Amino acid sequence: MTDATTMTIKIPPSNYCPSCSYPGYTPVLACLACGTLSVKSRTQKGRGLEVLSNEFSGEALRLLGIIQTVDQASSLSSDSYAKFPMFARPAPSMPRHGYIDSRIVNNVDEVVDLIKVVLADDPLGEILLCNFINTKYNAIWTPGSITVGPGHDGATSGKDTIYVPLVPNDLISKGTLKAAGIAGDKWPYLEVVYPVGGLDGIPIYTQLREGPVMKSMGNFVPIATKVKRVIHADPSKYADLGWEKEINKAKNEPGIVVWHPNGSLTDHFSIHSFTAGIPIIFDKDAPTIGSILEPTVDGPVSFSPEAMLRGFVAGSKIPLQYSNRTSIKAALVALHNSIVLTGENSKWLGFSAAVLLRFGMAALNGEIRHFKNDNNSKPSREAIYEESLTKSLSFHKAHVKRLVNLFRYGKWHSAGFGGPKWACCGAATIDVFNAVYNLAKNPTEENAITLIQALNLMVNQAHNGGWWFNKFVSQNTFKEAAAGNLHLIVECGPTFYQAGLLADKMKTSMMDSHIERIAKWGCITLSPPKASSAKILYHPDINALEITVSARLLGSKFKPLRASITKLSVSDIKMLKNNLYLVEGDDGYRLELRKENPVIIWQDESLREKSIEMSKVAMKN
Repeated sequence: MTDATTMTIKIPPSNYCPSCSYPGYTPVLACLACGTLSVKSRTQKGRGLEVLSNEFSGEALRLLGIIQTVDQASSLSSDSYAKFPMFARPAPSMPRHGYIDSRIVNNVDEVVDLIKVVLADDPLGEILLCNFINTKYNAIWTPGSITVGPGHDGATSGKDTIYVPLVPNDLISKGTLKAAGIAGDKWPYLEVVYPVGGLDGIPIYTQLREGPVMKSMGNFVPIATKVKRVIHADPSKYADLGWEKEINKAKNEPGIVVWHPNGSLTDHFSIHSFTAGIPIIFDKDAPTIGSILEPTVDGPVSFSPEAMLRGFVAGSKIPLQYSNRTSIKAALVALHNSIVLTGENSKWLGFSAAVLLRFGMAALNGEIRHFKNDNNSKPSREAIYEESLTKSLSFHKAHVKRLVNLFRYGKWHSAGFGGPKWACCGAATIDVFNAVYNLAKNPTEENAITLIQALNLMVNQAHNGGWWFNKFVSQNTFKEAAAGNLHLIVECGPTFYQAGLLADKMKTSMMDSHIERIAKWGCITLSPPKASSAKILYHPDINALEITVSARLLGSKFKPLRASITKLSVSDIKMLKNNLYLVEGDDGYRLELRKENPVIIWQDESLREKSIEMSKVAMKN
């Protein structure tokens, strides 16, 4: 009998996903069916992306795999569904801004080479593999700002960035921040990209990382500093860990100052400088050697009329489309953050005024089509909106009073269209036009504040079917803007970038020319149409007059005016026949009895006061 021989039988590794049993699973890459990864992230950057995938599954970037060793990188060659090129994002074990650059990897060898670099710098680092997204813009949101830049890394590297301060707000829950590994005394930094070819305002969240609390706006100077040496934060010069090393060498050097034109307080150049206590200057010109930099506190506290006007010009020139409402959302976000939009950032309030005026005029023109045309011949609302949004604000300024008078005095075939409420919307719009004109003519902070107040009154108007801007965005959007909704703010990134670039890059001569034209607009009154004739019918039972007016603007569609004259006796009525005059005032008609000294016996209800009252009611609701 032959002795028995014991043999070891090899069992092939399971290729079924432990979560969903999908076949073809590999531990290095995510399951194609459910996204499960057996390699768990050991970095805050990786945990942040995992949290984003759970909290914002429809908006967050999907992790394809996590590489922590050279062997894992090499194993990609045997993975049947490893699709190159991929985007590799090096992640350090502890958050470090401006770390080894992310890059496209085209094959296994490039992944192996990169993980070797990462592990040599940080043995507990890793690579996060994702699909490469060809991006038009990218942004960084923090509780106090959103910064937008071009391409896939403009905001993070500080290349031609646009910065919008926000009222600090905790928009990400403490539970989410804890799960992402963000300490309680730090701020979350949410990184976002906007794909090329996608609709503006469709963001993809790519990273949720930890960063310092940034309370300063504009230049950051922690203490009075005499400038001895200036370091230019040039993105083309400092790649990978270069800037971190430069700052570590300079942080104890007296008089060192970072000059970062076109940068922002949220990019990695500034964060390294900020945490090292080194002054950061964003001015167009570098600080001069020997000059004294005064410490900054909370930035400028007053509105800048000049910046507001530049923003208004930018908002009047930026292309608008009815099919893309992101611009009106951005205008609402800016308006609801007006308290921090001081100094140079007042441009966002001017931008808001221009955009809301353009959409407001589109709404007025869209509604007036019900008055001009019967149901069979009137053009579509969408066609009217698109045409109106292409017109200049000078054109709209010349026509807005005409629209208001059609709403105020016209006969409307249905209570559901036009009428007094739409006239109030128009009156509030006129007040914004006038506030812009006064600011251009006399650029003072007082006039800047008046514009903000007029803008708030206009936005809060309501028509027969609710909030009047609901022709473009929902009432819920208005509430989200007021509450500081995170996704709404992030959605506005591309619009902020386009408008900010226009405001900052337009030639001074061209900008001045536009402002000079606005300063020649003149004020608009709420005077009614010029009457060519008027007839009065007296109702003795109620001691009231019914006035029939003929005016070129309205023709036969002029609704009768009813005037209560209870202050007059019946005997007084006898002298009205030859002594009564209809007068066009600054805010409607009035009746004057002119026998000796003129006596006003009736006048229209003030449309301006009525629009203010309607706005107050809307604010309470």
